[in-house]
Amino acid sequence: MDRPSHTDPAPDLHTLQVQVLYRNMPTGVAASAINAAVLAAVEWSVVPHPPLLLWVIGLWIVAAARALLILSYRRARPTSWSSADWHRWMLVTTSMAGFGWGSSVYFLTLNIPLPYELVQLFVLGGMTAGAVSVLSVSFPLFLWYAVPLTLPILGHLFLSEHEFHLIMGGMGVLFLLAIVHSAWNFNRVLLSSMRLQLEKVALARSLTARTEAVERLNQEITKEIHDRRVIEEQLRTAQTDLGQRITERTADLAQANARLQNEVLEHRRTEGARLSSEKRFNYLTDNLNQGVWFAQANPPQVLYVNPAFERIWGLPAARFYENPKLWRDFIHPDHRQVVSEVYDAEIANPTGRDLHLLYRIIRPDGQVRWIHDRMVIHHTATGEVDNLSGITEDITEARELEDQLRQAQKMEAVGRLAGGVAHDFNNVMTVILGYSAVLLQELSQNSSARYFVQEIQRAGERCAALTGQLLAFSRKQMLHPVSLDLHRVIRDLMALLKSLIGEHISIVLQLDPLPLWVKADAVQLEQVLLNLAVNARDAMPHGGTLTIDTRQVSREEVWGTDHDSRTARTYVRLRVHDTGTGIDPATKAKIFEPFFTTKPPGRGTGLGLSTVYGIVHQSGGTITVESAVGQGTTMSVFLPEVVPPHTALPPVQSEPAHTTGTEIILLVEDEPAVRLLTQHILRTHGYTVHEAEDGFQALDLIRRNALHIDLLLTDLVMPGMNGKELAMRLRSHFAELKVLYMSGYSDNPPVTGDETQGHTTFLQKPFSPEDLIRMVREILHSVSPA
Repeated sequence: MDRPSHTDPAPDLHTLQVQVLYRNMPTGVAASAINAAVLAAVEWSVVPHPPLLLWVIGLWIVAAARALLILSYRRARPTSWSSADWHRWMLVTTSMAGFGWGSSVYFLTLNIPLPYELVQLFVLGGMTAGAVSVLSVSFPLFLWYAVPLTLPILGHLFLSEHEFHLIMGGMGVLFLLAIVHSAWNFNRVLLSSMRLQLEKVALARSLTARTEAVERLNQEITKEIHDRRVIEEQLRTAQTDLGQRITERTADLAQANARLQNEVLEHRRTEGARLSSEKRFNYLTDNLNQGVWFAQANPPQVLYVNPAFERIWGLPAARFYENPKLWRDFIHPDHRQVVSEVYDAEIANPTGRDLHLLYRIIRPDGQVRWIHDRMVIHHTATGEVDNLSGITEDITEARELEDQLRQAQKMEAVGRLAGGVAHDFNNVMTVILGYSAVLLQELSQNSSARYFVQEIQRAGERCAALTGQLLAFSRKQMLHPVSLDLHRVIRDLMALLKSLIGEHISIVLQLDPLPLWVKADAVQLEQVLLNLAVNARDAMPHGGTLTIDTRQVSREEVWGTDHDSRTARTYVRLRVHDTGTGIDPATKAKIFEPFFTTKPPGRGTGLGLSTVYGIVHQSGGTITVESAVGQGTTMSVFLPEVVPPHTALPPVQSEPAHTTGTEIILLVEDEPAVRLLTQHILRTHGYTVHEAEDGFQALDLIRRNALHIDLLLTDLVMPGMNGKELAMRLRSHFAELKVLYMSGYSDNPPVTGDETQGHTTFLQKPFSPEDLIRMVREILHSVSPA
């Protein structure tokens, strides 16, 4: 019978697997019970209590059964069970836990709010990922837990018609495949390590037995030598028996020598097996990306480090063998004392758990790297600390990626906030600018109030410009991208740039010899160049050089070789370099955030670079910053390269002026102040206006009064029914209906002429009365597409 203890002098591989499994399992049982309670507490307010309590109690019962099984194993009860029996019962209880967690898919069918769904999916993902470290010692056991846990959830997500659920389902499949692959790799490493451990024990025992045999043989030889000397003394007194005794002893010695030679050959074979085992171990560790090390605790001595350990620390192994405490000298000063204290305390009073250390090092070449060190303490039979082993991993790149992800998420959140604020401001500014223009038309030229109204109008225009910059940052402004020769745009701006930055700064152009074409909004691209130039000017208050260069670059130079892309398209790099004061790392991390500025009050809004950031990303590109204090700054803008257009666009024909209109317009706007202003402007210019505050009221107005309308003027973003949906419904009654959308922003703005019927255009808020009337006249007097 396989006892579930460590008293077996030579356990087989399966027994060793069961021992490791039962040693790791308490963590998984505790995590299952605690996470079930936490999830129940989170879902308490959105899930009916009876099924929720039934589910939690069921998981707790399974956890109790697993805990009882672990306790029985440690007490070896029942004693008649083999390792296979213990493994079989653990598989049964673990699969029950997997089915229990998988049954939580019932809560997702209750249409609980999205945040609670995400919390539940996060907990289930965490339970699956945590099972890798606990269950992967037995790969079938891991599958019996992970598959029942994840498949019901994936089935629910893929059967849902919600696009978000389908995306999450796809991500869940990738996550399950990655976790299964990790568990399989981890299982292979653990089994290989266990086999090496069993081989090492067997070889050590065989070597000990052979050594004892050799020792016994040496004792026999020593005794034989002694006996021979006694015989030689006796021979001096017994010459008659000399020949016979010498012959007998010589034969005995020959046999003993033969036995000794056989033992020596056996010892050599044992040594060869040991060297072969060491070779396999070295092959395994030499090909790892993680550093592996072994050391003696008392006295301190490094016994082995693999090549990856040398690469991580930038030092040869011989340095560590000579000075076991050398690694502490290269720990960053901020971490050195804490790491040394924790390390020494663990060796002095072992806790029985693996020690995880996270710290920075300064390599001999000056590089600062983040290190994750995992140490295991090995004890002697008497419980004293014997040897130490560990795995050292360079996690610098991983931490940098985490920082980049956090920064991207922060910029996305700030962008959403900026876009929402800009949308509300645009409605307000439409009213302020509109009524300012109306008042200016009503007031006489000599009126003393004209100055005050003009000041209100100028302040509103400045606010509208700031709102436009917020929309540019949030990537929700309306762009009109066309194919542009970047070099022509730069040259056309040179005169403005020279007057803008001043004579104390020289401008150097280093443009690619060949024309470089990009697709972007011409006005916004000029805004990018101007903002970058102004930013460079402010960094060179005492003069310097502003260099503008362009070059064609590959996709890999922009996104790296790991970027997923099915196209081999090229990019255009626009680089603006100054010889100014440079940017420190703390400022560099925030320069694209809206309203962040290092300039004194009154000299900047903090929206210049955030506007550049939004325009570039909305145009399908990206922007990078390279800077060091005292060494200047380089801003690099990357935009996708496009094919030059073959034909020029026909010139736009200006619409002849009209004094008044006679057409009928249906105005739909949910903001009362904007609706009142718009209908006043239209009626002042002779149009007949019917008003509605939303799409449903507009449809009801059409049905009740059998109205005929020439133009639908509607807000794009409205509660209940948006402007696009309203236009589609009205076109079922008015096939040639013309539509003018207006909005502060839209995540999916209409493109002029993209409708299958009728004619459509867009008016950006805030707008002036002149802009509104001009757009209305243009669309009313345009020819509808066939």
